[in-house]
Amino acid sequence: MVVLVNSANAMERGFLEEYESIDAALWIGGPGETGMNAVARALTVR
Repeated sequence: MVVLVNSANAMERGFLEEYESIDAALWIGGPGETGMNAVARALTVR
């Protein structure tokens, strides 16, 4: 499972370590429409 944090502000994400099912976290920081397309491609392209 990958958690996407879509926030313009940095935040402490240490609480994510409590969940064994989370494999990764990605802070995307307000990417806009083009950036969201890039995030989707980065997560799906092999």
